[in-house]
Amino acid sequence: MVLLTLVTGAPLMQQVRGMPAWNGGVKIIDVDIYVRSVFLKDGGDVQTIIGHGGQYSEVWRGVGVSIKISTRDYFGDNILQFEYSANDPVIYWDVSYINLSSKSRFLEEGFAATPTSLGCAPVVCRPGDYHCSNVYFEPDDNYAIRGCQINTWVIMEIGIRSG
Repeated sequence: MVLLTLVTGAPLMQQVRGMPAWNGGVKIIDVDIYVRSVFLKDGGDVQTIIGHGGQYSEVWRGVGVSIKISTRDYFGDNILQFEYSANDPVIYWDVSYINLSSKSRFLEEGFAATPTSLGCAPVVCRPGDYHCSNVYFEPDDNYAIRGCQINTWVIMEIGIRSG
């Protein structure tokens, strides 16, 4: 099981200079995957290899952040993406299959991204659902964007149990 959480509380990684100090961030815990976070504004990226008991964390960094989630250390293809843009007072977010293989472990296991704010729609893709209607397939699939209060937590669980 993989948990990706937009969390409130103390900053987990230093925010970009000049950006507001939002009460949230991204946290992936107790997983066996690779993660790369890319921020369009600074062009930088952070790669963290996650093992059992490890974790990856970052505070919201602004507009155009893409967290690429992979089962290997190569990020050219077969990646699930959690993308967000912080535009106070709203956090806009989505999940993307744009670079995901139809044979991906993420598709086999399914996932759910559930916000804590009322009125903020979840993203749920059942195991084996490559045609999930809640995700991006193309760069202009704007119907998949969610907008929540900036202090919302979004808990992303990869591996949906049946029953």
